Amino acid sequence: MTIAAAPDITLERTVFEYGVVSLTQLPEFQKREVLLGVEQLPKPGGQEVIRLVVREGKVALQATQHVGLYQLGPLRLQVLPKIHKLTANSQEAKRQAMQNLFVMLRYALDIPLHTAQLTELEEGTDWFEALTTLFTESLLMEWQRGPIRRYESVEEDLTTIRGRLRVQDHIRRVGRQHVLPVEYDEFTTDTALNRLFRYVVSRLLNLSRSARNLDNLRLLAAWMDEDGIPLLPALHGQEVARLSLDRLNLRYEIPFTLARLFIQDAGLNAHVGDYRAQSLFFDMNALFEGFLTGILLQHRAEILPDVFQDARLVVQGEGNSRPLLIRESTGHSTLRMKPDVMLQVGANVAIILDFKYKVLDPGKPRAGIGREDLYQMFAYAQRYHCANVMLLYPGVPGLNTSTLRYRVPEDGGHPARLLVATVDLNHNFAQQGISSVIHDLRIALEGTTV
Repeated sequence: MTIAAAPDITLERTVFEYGVVSLTQLPEFQKREVLLGVEQLPKPGGQEVIRLVVREGKVALQATQHVGLYQLGPLRLQVLPKIHKLTANSQEAKRQAMQNLFVMLRYALDIPLHTAQLTELEEGTDWFEALTTLFTESLLMEWQRGPIRRYESVEEDLTTIRGRLRVQDHIRRVGRQHVLPVEYDEFTTDTALNRLFRYVVSRLLNLSRSARNLDNLRLLAAWMDEDGIPLLPALHGQEVARLSLDRLNLRYEIPFTLARLFIQDAGLNAHVGDYRAQSLFFDMNALFEGFLTGILLQHRAEILPDVFQDARLVVQGEGNSRPLLIRESTGHSTLRMKPDVMLQVGANVAIILDFKYKVLDPGKPRAGIGREDLYQMFAYAQRYHCANVMLLYPGVPGLNTSTLRYRVPEDGGHPARLLVATVDLNHNFAQQGISSVIHDLRIALEGTTV
């Protein structure tokens, strides 16, 4: 399959979440190409990742909480997380946001990195090219040692026996007894894992702007073509989710982890029609949750209070998901609960944590915490008989969370406290590390023991 060349880029823009991009600099025919590209972008969960808005009587684009890279005809748009202290449009703010995004991805998705790789990548200024570099160079190194091969079952019509004759098929072929339907095992490179790598390489070729990465991607594509790896027209997250490594191909762990990231988590795909649009993005709601969960799992000894050092950390209700309701007519459960993280001591759930990527406002009632969030935590407390449930938000200057402590009334059901805590994301994680996040999480959990 021939890869269509990426369109010429006329306009490059970088904005933070919910920033607006004007299209007035583009001629009308290029504006139409951009708008067609926006229409073809995926809508995860029915949500628009880029919105069309009107500003001063003209159509413009508005970013959402989906950060990442969008190539829409002549427009190359990068959306960064708004987690910085610096001037909103300064180059330093953008550099820090890109580095922080990379660090968050590393913890949220448990990307396996060696110290040398981590140092090189976190000192860079482009998270997408950094991930692409890691993918291409790790894949190049392993492919030179030999592509993944395995025995695949093949059914074919031959004039000589090879493998096993499919007897029933042969009997049904009246008048064609000279054609032998056979089935045999072939040692081949045409495997599901190799097809995944080939697909990701083709998609990245249309997004990368780094000469180093493009050279590596072209070399990989050429090698894969020589080895007979077909290029799939499409590949979806559900198909990738079924793939796994075994002891024979474990050396491909880094490129496999990143390939899954690109397809499953970032929605890397080309949308082909009269117009071609490409994107690679992450939902900050899921990324914030995964980032804090990953830090909790990797640094639990530093974070958990002494009384909870032996607690089991249960993520997304694994092994302890409970229904909110049971339907009387069928006895089937409805609305299964899967708290972000639970601290389980023996059979008891001691603490439930739920991460919300929402900006609180000290000037609003309850600092702007939504009713739906409070109802959700009340339901968790009752169904899990949990004495401490906690909402964790990004930090906001001037917010005093000690005023945001609640308890269930004595006649309101199972006795419980609802606590609110924040984690300050306004740090350069690449240079300063994540010690501030560890500190904030430890202080938040110590508040449950008071």
